[in-house]
Order: sequence, then structure tokens, then C-alpha cells
Amino acid sequence: MALKPNTQCARVAHALNKKRGNWMSVAEIHRRVGPMRLNSRISELRKHGYTIEHRTVKGKPRASLTHQYRLVDGPDLPVQSDGPERTVLNRNTVPRDQQHRFRIYRVFRGELELVATTAGGEAAWNLLMALGRGGEFAESCLGINDSHGNQEGEWVISPWDVNPQS
Repeated sequence: MALKPNTQCARVAHALNKKRGNWMSVAEIHRRVGPMRLNSRISELRKHGYTIEHRTVKGKPRASLTHQYRLVDGPDLPVQSDGPERTVLNRNTVPRDQQHRFRIYRVFRGELELVATTAGGEAAWNLLMALGRGGEFAESCLGINDSHGNQEGEWVISPWDVNPQS
């Protein structure tokens, strides 16, 4: 039974295939593919005939462990499409003022994308709800940056915080 294109399993298989034979950490896979129950997707891929190895590596600090996977062999991968058109703003052209203070990002296929800006308050909540219902965060990680009107700002919700044990 072949994998269906554009499923979580297919996206994991494609991410592992790009680095075939090389180890990828759980965090790196999540950054490329998005949040999911990775160990379940790996199990499904194995049922589809993919040979995927797992190892646990001691991290820093010594008490932490990092889980890594690599694709060794498997059937041909389904063709992936880019999916529906997604809204992306140019970060450099959006003004840094109070009207655009909060910047809403997503990480999609490893790329940080600016989706919208807002002044905050109830309008920010309504914007998040509308974007979520419109599918802007499907298969991606959400991030919110409070720019404070300066160049760096601070992450209120970091799109890079993916639980590596999920």
C-alpha cells in the first residue's frame, strides 16, 4: 500500500529522504514538517515498508537525550504538491509602529513566514481565530513576536519551541 501524497507520513518521509542515510533530530524533523506525533508517523512509515533507524544521543546538559532518525531504504515516495496558496508578508516592508506591533508568524517546511500584523488587544485574538479557521496554521508552528517598534522585538510565542518528545 503506497503513501498518500501530502499526508504527515509523506512529509516525514520526504524530509528524511532529503538527508537519506544521515541522522535527523526530532526537532529538525518538526521544523521541516510541522508539529505532529512523530513516533506514530515513523511507525506508520515502517508499516508501509520504509526502513527507518532510531538512536538516542546524549545531549547538553548530559542528562538530556536527543532522539534521531534516519531513512535507510523504502519504496518510492509519492509526489508532493505545495498545497493551497498561503498568505506571506514581506517582513522588511511592514512598518514598525504601534499599528503593526504584534507580528504573527508560522514556520512552514522549515521557513519562518510572516502571516499578519496587529496592534494587539481583542483585534489580535479575532485575527488569530480568523487565520486559524482559514487554515493559515495548518501543518505549521505558530509564533507571535512583540516588536515594541524596534528591530528585534521579543517572542511571546516562539514558533521554534517544538516538544521533541511528542
